[in-house]
Amino acid sequence: MAVGIGQMKNLSVLDLNGNKILTDGCIAIMKELKANVSLTELYLNSNFIDVEGSLHVAECLENKKYIAELWLSYNNMQTKGAIAIGDALRNKKYLEALMIKKNAIQTEGISALS
Repeated sequence: MAVGIGQMKNLSVLDLNGNKILTDGCIAIMKELKANVSLTELYLNSNFIDVEGSLHVAECLENKKYIAELWLSYNNMQTKGAIAIGDALRNKKYLEALMIKKNAIQTEGISALS
């Protein structure tokens, strides 16, 4: 599946909510999405993505000029993952929705996202 996603150059919305892609699946998908410049919405709720996976999400997001919605709730990204996501989103002017509840994020991670 990840290889096919990488070939979809005009993909603007990717909704994988509740698919239990796990960290390995997340890493494979993020590697493929790095080259995609059209992605504006990414939904990865309830996929058992841990810190390592969230670091790859952050790395992928750094390459995106425009991201409107990012949903990562009900994973396990923890504080380190939240800080990486926050850093990747820091200069994104068009972010409209960020959902990351239930990720075991401490105060430092919350601060990085604000």
